[in-house]
Amino acid sequence: MIYKISCCEKDESLFKEYQSKHCVTFDDFPQNLLLEVSKPWGKESIICLEGNNSVWSLHIQNGERTSFHCHLKKDVIMIVLNGKVKVKTSIKDFILKPMDIMIVGKGAFHSIGSVSNKGSKVLEINAPHLLGDLIRVEDKYGREGKTYFPKN
Repeated sequence: MIYKISCCEKDESLFKEYQSKHCVTFDDFPQNLLLEVSKPWGKESIICLEGNNSVWSLHIQNGERTSFHCHLKKDVIMIVLNGKVKVKTSIKDFILKPMDIMIVGKGAFHSIGSVSNKGSKVLEINAPHLLGDLIRVEDKYGREGKTYFPKN
């Protein structure tokens, strides 16, 4: 099954509220970085950088989830490889199983979490590849308002 979410009125409202509390910047990160990053919810790795796009592998532990966030300048395509995930959006939640695809448009807030005992693996395609394009509004790990590589 293929699902698609786009920026909606509720997303725009969330962004305006965020903007009133935080400075929105796009930090100047090295964009050609191949990396693996441990996260409180699991880990993510860039597995391919090609032109302006990147492909990531996300390993999400059972019961954990990413922050509720959006990207203002990039689209994201998520393909579930194993396990089941719950994708939360501003207007609806989705349960995705292996080989389901979620297309997340620019400005659409979303979070992805594993609902499988052994965790979940997701392939994520970013177009374009921009590490600093991240607006976090909710995070169970206390990272609201923080950038991809927080300085504090």
